[in-house]
Parts: sequence; structure tokens; C-alpha cells
Amino acid sequence: MNSPGTLPAPLKVQLPVRRYRLTLQHQLLDALGKVSQFVLQALAEECRTLADIKRITALTDAHLTPILTRLEGLGWFDLERQQLTEMGQEMAQASALNGQSQGLWLDVVDGISSLHHAESEQRLHPASDVDDAVTVPEFEKDWNIQKVLQTRRLTKGLTDDSGEAFIDFMTRLWPQHHDILRSQCQGWQFQLSVDGTEQTLRYRTVELAAGTPLETDYWRGITVQLPVLQCRIEHRVPELIAGALTPLPPLSEDICRVTGMPLAQFEAAMTRKTDLHWPEASLIPVTELVATETPLPPLMSRSVSLTQSSRALILGHHVLRQQLHADRESS
Repeated sequence: MNSPGTLPAPLKVQLPVRRYRLTLQHQLLDALGKVSQFVLQALAEECRTLADIKRITALTDAHLTPILTRLEGLGWFDLERQQLTEMGQEMAQASALNGQSQGLWLDVVDGISSLHHAESEQRLHPASDVDDAVTVPEFEKDWNIQKVLQTRRLTKGLTDDSGEAFIDFMTRLWPQHHDILRSQCQGWQFQLSVDGTEQTLRYRTVELAAGTPLETDYWRGITVQLPVLQCRIEHRVPELIAGALTPLPPLSEDICRVTGMPLAQFEAAMTRKTDLHWPEASLIPVTELVATETPLPPLMSRSVSLTQSSRALILGHHVLRQQLHADRESS
């Protein structure tokens, strides 16, 4: 038997995700400029000398001297030996990674809670307009506003004292550069933008089991609109004989079109203190719902009206994250 404030039946939820591009940047290297970074990378190549760089690029001593002086001041170049130091070799590797970008799918469920990185594109699918799932809307349509909020969410999720969260996340995107990401952890930053080449939303389906706790606080969860079929049955008699018959009260029942289960005392809209209890009940087909066991009295008529509407349901952030984590571990 389900407790109040829990799902009485399994529920499929489609979570929207959008494709972004994440560009990795190194603060110190960006301050050097592109020519200095080119020289740094060229010097890191095996058997590459300053003479080779001059011959290939047509750069003169007048161009190279201030660049090499600055690299020496940073401890990256040994002027006497005319070669990069160990730190210079490391920074050359970082320079090769600087400015690279990768595509990734991020949820667009809301702009507040912890952001989810959809690692496997195979688990994403286009929106399916079906009656056995509810779909969460995208939290922000303006891409510029969305980018700012998503960057804030991602930065918050990747910030810790050791930098391990940042390293782990970026290593998923650039697995071959784990060492340089770790050694230069404090120097890296990133820019996030919506990938304009992939404008269509995709969805990640999460299946919540019966008994899953529901939220009553708007700020602690995601509000979805549950499609409901409202059924109302009324009995009427002619006015001339209305006083001779005992009136029958109208019957009303709300049926969830996703689970096929009736809803009772289900508050509409997004009230924070709504009682979201789904009472335990068996599936009731509409034909059975409108049927009557006893025949109607003579001259009494019956009318049935069916109306589609929706009811608000608040799914907790922590519940969705736990289910996504469980799905990832089981895959």
C-alpha cells in the first residue's frame, strides 16, 4: 500500500537535454597571444630549432626576441641553451589543448539544481508524444540567458578545493589529456555555448517506481503537468416530476491518462503546500466508470462529459538524480 505523498504507480518522465559546446581556455596562455603560443608549440616539437621557426614562418629576431624574453621570464625557455625548460614543455602541451572545444549534452530541466551531463548519446531520443510518459519542459527558451545559467550551474558543480571534480569532468571530454589537465588544474577555465548546429531537443527517459516520494515544495523539485481525463456524470429528470424522485448527486472522477489511475483531491497549478497524495486504486476503464449497476428510474436521463485537463506534480531533484545515477551504474 502506498503512503501519502508517493507515486501509486510507475511513472515515465522525459527529461529534456540540449547540445552545447564547451571550449577549454588557459588564462595565462591566452594572455600570451597566438604567435607566442605557436612559437611555444613549435619549440616543443622534436628537433625543431629557432632557425627552423625563422625559415618556416619568416619571423625575424625582432619578432622573436620579445617573445623569447617573455618565455624566459616565465621560466619556460632557457636562452643560453636555446630550448624549452621542463615547465616550458608542459606549457606547450597545455597550449596545444588551449582553445579546443567538445560537444556535450546537458539537461535543460531547470537553472538551479545540480546539472546533469548526459554521457551516452545512445540513451537520448527525440520527444515522443505518447500517453505513457510526461515530458518536462525546457526551463529557458532564450539561449543567451540559458547559457549564463548553465555556465553558473556547471561552474558550481565543478568547484571544489582539490579540483578533482573539474579534472574528472574534463577528462571525460579529453581522456588523452588527463595529465596536463591535472598539472595545470588552476589555470584552466571554460566557455559554454549552445551548439547551433544541433537545435533540436532530445530527451532522457527516467522511470520512477511506485512508492517514489513526491515533493510539495516548488523549489525542491521539478513541476510537470500530469494529463488528466475528467469524467462527470449527471442525472436529470423532467421539471414536472422533479419533486417525486430522490435526486442523485453528480459523480465526478479524474483519471490520470499516463497511469490510467483515478486522482482524488488533486490540487491544480503549482501550489507549494499541495497534498500530492495519489490514493491506491485499481485501473478503471472509462466504459466501467460510466456504467451503472442498477437501472435508472423511469423518465430519468443520464449525461456523461469527458474533459481533458492537467494537474501539477512536483518531482524531487534528488529523486531524479538518484535514478539517473542508478541507470548509469546499471548500464
